[in-house]
Order: sequence, then C-alpha cells, then structure tokens
Amino acid sequence: MQSKTTLRRELKRQLIDDNPLDAVKFDRAILTHLLASPLYQTANVLFTYVSADNEVDTRRIIDHALSDGKAVCCPVVQGSGIMNARQIFAQSDLSPGFMGILEPNPNGPMVEPSHIDLVLVPCLGCDPFGSRIGYGGGYYDRYLKRVASDRQAAVDRNQSPHFIALCRENRLRMHLPHQPHDVPLSHCLTETGLFKCIELVAMQGR
Repeated sequence: MQSKTTLRRELKRQLIDDNPLDAVKFDRAILTHLLASPLYQTANVLFTYVSADNEVDTRRIIDHALSDGKAVCCPVVQGSGIMNARQIFAQSDLSPGFMGILEPNPNGPMVEPSHIDLVLVPCLGCDPFGSRIGYGGGYYDRYLKRVASDRQAAVDRNQSPHFIALCRENRLRMHLPHQPHDVPLSHCLTETGLFKCIELVAMQGR
C-alpha cells in the first residue's frame, strides 16, 4: 500500500488537474444530494470547511444552509494544531486567515463542539471504510475527536454527530492507510449520492 505522503502528493496533482467544467457539474450534484438527505434536513448546526482552489465547493452549501435557517459555523485556526468553530451569518463574515483560507472572524460567536450535528470534512481522497487523506496538518482529526467526545458527554444529547467527506468519485480509493489517531468518517458524499461508509463497503463487494 502507498504511504500517506505519496498518496497525498498524487491526489493533490489529480485535484489540480480536474476538469473545471466537470468539477462544477459534479459539485452541483453533490449539493443536490446533500440538500435532499435527512442528515442535512434534520441538522440544526452545520460545521463546514470553506472551499478553496479546486476543492468540492461548499460556498453554495453555506448559502443554502443559511437560507434554510441553520446555524452555520466554519473553522478558525487558532494555534498549531488547534481549530475551533465560529458562527457566520453571511459569507461576508469570512476573510482570509490561516494559509490564506477564508475563515470567520476569530472574535465571532464560538460554537461548542457538543452542539454540532453535522460536519462536512474536506479530503483529497476517501475510501469505503471511512478513511480519508487530508492535507496533513491533523486539524480535522483532532477537532472531530472533540466533537464526538463532547457530544457524547453532553447529558442532553444522545445522538452521535455525522461526519461526511465531500469527495468527487474519481478520488475514491478502495483502501487508504489508516492510523490509530485517524477519526473514521460516517458517510461519503459524491456526485452519485450520499452513502454510509459501511454501505460503500458492501457495494464494493468487500
């Protein structure tokens, strides 16, 4: 099996080489599938990355979620390996932050991890077992652990949060390397639909 470093390099090249017209078409289909899903429809608090470059587009997702009356929060990097969620009320609340990525105002309303219902996770690649290749900083794995543990510890909340990887289908892999600190994702969303990772395993005949 390829190392994470080699896979990350390969998938980054593929991301850069994605046909822009295809990417727009696929991302519109991803948006349609998300908005139709019960996971989105029943979520009150949505945490999502803000897309950059050729990533799966979340800007339209943010607009829809805000118009649907959901609380939307996005990541703010506040130190080495430290990421928190701040609420936004419009895309005008975003400005360039860490690595030039759009972030909420670091003094905006903090959203506690235990309040988050649904997390949209960026990835360079994903597999049917819920493993993903990220950008190598470890920010999301640390934050997803906080969301899962804080929500479980909250006495008034007994439903697990859902972690969805947004991944165009050409970057799905049968099996990605997985390390003990990696947080498995519950779902994968591609242009063909939203799948529980366990369902993807069955579909692939594993």
